[in-house]
Amino acid sequence: MARRTNKEDLARIGDLVRRHRAAARLSMEALAARAPMSPVTWRRVEEHQTVRPATYAGVEAAFGWQVGAIDRYLQTGVEPPVAEPRPIPDLQSAIDDVLAADISDDRKVWLIRALREVEEIRRHRGSAA
Repeated sequence: MARRTNKEDLARIGDLVRRHRAAARLSMEALAARAPMSPVTWRRVEEHQTVRPATYAGVEAAFGWQVGAIDRYLQTGVEPPVAEPRPIPDLQSAIDDVLAADISDDRKVWLIRALREVEEIRRHRGSAA
């Protein structure tokens, strides 16, 4: 999502996420915990509301999608394959995946920033526990 997300994109993303969550038969709470994010933030995605860029990296990780899957969906209309949800990888592994991905450098920069933001959220949650 190197470009600014418009209302149509928000709707497409929200609908995509809702369909895949229903297919996985998982609650918002369960997937939000894997992202990691709050269920309120997950709900905002499904309800077509604006969220922070790092949120989309968390959604991709929660579903086990490749890095940049949501951006590719917006560009091509091809949905990410249904995958077994998995926890978000450690930061360096995720950055390595982004650097190896066949996407533009602008997208790589955006995704790495988003991953670092997710890692900061994870650290903050860990210190609050």
